[in-house]
Amino acid sequence: MRYVYKEQVLDLMRIVPEFKVANAVIHFDELSPHLHLVGVPVKEGYKKGMKKQPAKSKVFTKESLQRIQDEMRACCIRSYNRIYEKNAILKQKQLGRNQDINVNDMTNYREMKKQREQNSKRLSQATNKAINLDNSTKKVNDILNELKPSKLNKNNMVISNENVQEIKKLTEEIKRMVY
Repeated sequence: MRYVYKEQVLDLMRIVPEFKVANAVIHFDELSPHLHLVGVPVKEGYKKGMKKQPAKSKVFTKESLQRIQDEMRACCIRSYNRIYEKNAILKQKQLGRNQDINVNDMTNYREMKKQREQNSKRLSQATNKAINLDNSTKKVNDILNELKPSKLNKNNMVISNENVQEIKKLTEEIKRMVY
C-alpha cells in the first residue's frame, strides 16, 4: 500500500496544486492501512498583506472538494489495480458522509468548552467528596465493629470517649461534605 499512497500524495499535489503538503504518514496500526496527510491550502494574488496566504475556504469549496474526491478516487483505484495487478472497483460514494464545519458556524463552541471545563471541575469535586464520604463511613463502621458488649447488659455496647469524639468529628466532616 505504501506505493499506492505515495502515488496518492503525488496525484493530490497534481490535482490541487494550491494545497502544499507538509507531511504524509501511513499508519499500519489498524485493520486497514491509512494515510494521514497534513498540508496548507495557499492562494496567491492578495492585495492586502502578503501576496500569498493560507486560504482554506477559497481552495476547498463544496464543489472543489467533490471534484477532488472524484478525481482522487479514480486515481486511487487506478494505482491500486496497477500495483497489485488487479481489476478491482471502488464502492459507490455514500451521500451525506462528508461534512465541513466552518468555525463561524460554531457560535457557541467557546461557551460549550467553558461549560464542559466547569462541569469537569464540579465532577472532580463531587468525586473527591464521595471518596472522602466513603472513607469517613468506613472509619465509623470500623469503630462500631470494634465495640465490646457491656459487662452488665450484653445488649448494650461500650464505647470509649476517644471513639465518641472521633465519631462526632467524622459526622461534622460528613455534614460539611454533604451541605
